[in-house]
Amino acid sequence: MTEARPGSAPQGVSVTFDTTFRGLTRLALKGILLSLVTFGIYRFWYVTDLRRFFWSRTTIDGSPAVYTGTGKELFLGFLVALVLLVPIYLGLFAISLAIPVLAPASVAISFVSLFVLGQYALYRGRRYRAMRTLWRGIRLGQDGSALGYAARAAGWWLLVYLSFGLAFPFMRASQERYRINHTLVGTSRLTSEARGRSVLGPWLLLYLVGLGIPIG
Repeated sequence: MTEARPGSAPQGVSVTFDTTFRGLTRLALKGILLSLVTFGIYRFWYVTDLRRFFWSRTTIDGSPAVYTGTGKELFLGFLVALVLLVPIYLGLFAISLAIPVLAPASVAISFVSLFVLGQYALYRGRRYRAMRTLWRGIRLGQDGSALGYAARAAGWWLLVYLSFGLAFPFMRASQERYRINHTLVGTSRLTSEARGRSVLGPWLLLYLVGLGIPIG
């Protein structure tokens, strides 16, 4: 992963992580206990605290990252997701009750809808984390289309299914390139050189072992 600068060759930067987890146990105990007594509501603030902890221990070119997100933002995002998802599932449930012959189709539609919405949410979540991350006072960002990413994921997973899993490395590399190539550090854009063929050999070995055991 490198940063592209006009007129210059890509330059790598060192990324280190402080593995001394001092303070993490207390943070985890507090988060788990408060999540239990609040029936999971505190989880959004707990996740925020964890991100601040891990971000602060991630050093890029000698400078740590800073996470500026809040638990309140995550909680409000969860409520928005509920507002969007509940009507969809209520509608599908009503259709399956009104027209029983369509019940199997509603299950398939629910699965596909949940998958596409899940991929959409993953990309939007990454955009949120990027926009709440600072490095040397420079804010990260992410452009691109979450809907386009979800559509790409659906197409790739269909190809993985039709190829009996052989297209999986190429799917992972393609999606990784899309994520990285749409990541910004200030006004500079990151680029990814991930290619599926670079991990195709290990994947084929795992693939053959996975098939060989049940066949044998």
